[in-house]
Amino acid sequence: MRSKSGNLIQTKPGGIYLAWKAGVPILPVAITGCEDSVVKDRLKHFNRLHIKVVAGPSFMLAPIAGKDRNALMQHYNNEMMCCISARLPKARGGFYAGYPRLKEVLAN
Repeated sequence: MRSKSGNLIQTKPGGIYLAWKAGVPILPVAITGCEDSVVKDRLKHFNRLHIKVVAGPSFMLAPIAGKDRNALMQHYNNEMMCCISARLPKARGGFYAGYPRLKEVLAN
């Protein structure tokens, strides 16, 4: 889902589910400079876009099973989003800016 403001919004764990089913690692990636308002303004004036991509580190999901599967997928989703938020400018953290886990990620 795209954010109209450019800030992170609450996400659902669909991507985590797909990664878990495929058995592939998660690579959090933060992208700035391609927000809708920035792109429209720069293209109106024929200015080049300045897009910045910051990735990593990747992580693997532990086995997910049992009654707690949905809660664990949401936990992994929040972990991924905190990793992305840590790589964005502080003002773009949005929904995940106040997460306690974000402070731990920033400390590393």
